[in-house]
Amino acid sequence: MALAEMPTYSSIAAFLAHLHALEAAPVRSPDEDRLLAAMRACLGTLSTSEREAIAQDHRAEDSRMVRYHRERAERKLSRDLMARGVIAG
Repeated sequence: MALAEMPTYSSIAAFLAHLHALEAAPVRSPDEDRLLAAMRACLGTLSTSEREAIAQDHRAEDSRMVRYHRERAERKLSRDLMARGVIAG
């Protein structure tokens, strides 16, 4: 799926919520599979540790360092997605 066919999200939180929902779906349509592949490709600009930080569940007991790394990775991804037109800016 080309970026032009991806929906435009209002925020990084909306993008990530949709990504996590698609990943957790027990059954996906072919269109959803293509969208999930395109969304995962967008994560390709992040390092492995940044992708892992974003994939972690948000918990109230997370340490400051865990939250810092997750928020930093989300900011980096947000800038990249805004530049690609995936997140409305």
